Amino acid sequence: MDKEKVMDYFKKKFFNLVRLFTYFWVIISLFFKNLDYRLFFYILCSLFLIYDIWETWYILKKK
Repeated sequence: MDKEKVMDYFKKKFFNLVRLFTYFWVIISLFFKNLDYRLFFYILCSLFLIYDIWETWYILKKK
């Protein structure tokens, strides 16, 4: 494999793991009211959702 392809693969994998981690903590924070940094995770989750919608729209438009 090309070095750039390998790096892109790991960047995508890392980004997906961060996204899943954030979604997980947002869901957990809905049940536990005393979690610290709850607002931070809500903002981050909102940004990820906006990015997901934009990315999906871009891929569908490209086809």
